[in-house]
Amino acid sequence: MKHRLINRVRRRYGRIVQRLSKANPAGWPLSANCDVAPVFIVGSGRCGTTLLRRLLISGGELQIGPELQGTGRFLQEFNKSARCRWSFVCWMAWFQLSQYYEWPAFGLAKAEVIRRLKLVEPENRSAATILDTIHTMYANKHGGARRWGDKSPNNSEILELIEPVFPRAQYIHALRDGVDVVHSMIENDFVESPQDAVQVWIRRVEAVDKFSEAHPGRVMKVHYEELVSNPSSCMSAVCDFLKLRWDPAWIDLLDHVSDMGDVPLWSHHAAVTQPVNKAAIGKGRAVLDDSMRRLMEPMNNLLVRHGYEAVS
Repeated sequence: MKHRLINRVRRRYGRIVQRLSKANPAGWPLSANCDVAPVFIVGSGRCGTTLLRRLLISGGELQIGPELQGTGRFLQEFNKSARCRWSFVCWMAWFQLSQYYEWPAFGLAKAEVIRRLKLVEPENRSAATILDTIHTMYANKHGGARRWGDKSPNNSEILELIEPVFPRAQYIHALRDGVDVVHSMIENDFVESPQDAVQVWIRRVEAVDKFSEAHPGRVMKVHYEELVSNPSSCMSAVCDFLKLRWDPAWIDLLDHVSDMGDVPLWSHHAAVTQPVNKAAIGKGRAVLDDSMRRLMEPMNNLLVRHGYEAVS
């Protein structure tokens, strides 16, 4: 019943877009007068992205909210509705971004979001401005920051959609031993099957690798194992790349974790509420059996490429 209702809404939405698409013949641009340089933490998921978020926001220069999982869907629909009236584009943005389970953790009401988007001056209206406005609204509710970021693993597969929207963006590729990632995905019920977990890790790591090769100097690789083993030196290098301040004392800061929106809500973020530690390294490999080894063999080339031991 729910799927039929969603499909009916989408068909109706498509007809509305077609009817309204002549309101703005020139079309709203992807980026206009929005000279921001966001930070996108990407990777497979279950690879330390939330820990990186905790550490990066501790200095107050950067704010990163919960996962904005609808970014890809929003950008796809923006391309379809760019010739519609701006008021419709504002409604579309809220609708596409608010359909995912992490959205309530942003704490932004529909009326508030749409009102702010409608106030954008015509010369500044773009896909970039919409996303910038929403992330800035979140940042302002959580202490403010001169720069914002996003840590949605889903973005790993839409980087070429994001690139023309934010051509000054920087990317952190959070990597973790794929064996441990698959184990964590299964343990936390993130996937329907072990095969799905393997394919998610492969697909997202390959996608970020491809983007990194096409855009040299824009992506920094951060291994989870290095992050938790040598957090001070690792974060110093990351902040140098992002041109952010870093103080080793921030490694132990936990006071701001309760204000991270989604972290207190979900049990799979429990480790983020604790001091940085190495307890999760090798958890997947410690319980490998022959059937899982066979399932994971397609990961071997990527594992070796990124410095991990192949499964055999």
